[in-house]
Amino acid sequence: MYEHLRPGGYFIVDVYVPNYRLLAQEPHGLYVVMREFDLPNGHHVIRKERFVRNDSVNQVQHSDFRFEEYDPTGALVRERIVPMVTRYTFRYELQLLLERVGFEIVDIYRDYEGNPFDGTGEIIAVTRRPE
Repeated sequence: MYEHLRPGGYFIVDVYVPNYRLLAQEPHGLYVVMREFDLPNGHHVIRKERFVRNDSVNQVQHSDFRFEEYDPTGALVRERIVPMVTRYTFRYELQLLLERVGFEIVDIYRDYEGNPFDGTGEIIAVTRRPE
């Protein structure tokens, strides 16, 4: 993917693409299963997420991550809710911020396979300082 890049000082930034559907939903929604995995001790973990609220003026999204850990019999061992506050950034906003501090954009991708940015996935900006 990066074969065309010259050796040297590149700065790569990866941020998530704001999801308009999520930002427009009603606050304090239901938890949605995002990932499940097993721990080395045989316990099973389910990670759920729910949208709490959106601050569109400051571009800040508030969410809750809920981790549920179950033993091999299926009994709930523990659960933890972690509040997550993230600031979302749009593609051209990120580009402007990087350019304002002296970087030039080499390329922008949507994933680590090198697919061009199309408004989905990630915003992976490959930048460098001008010579």
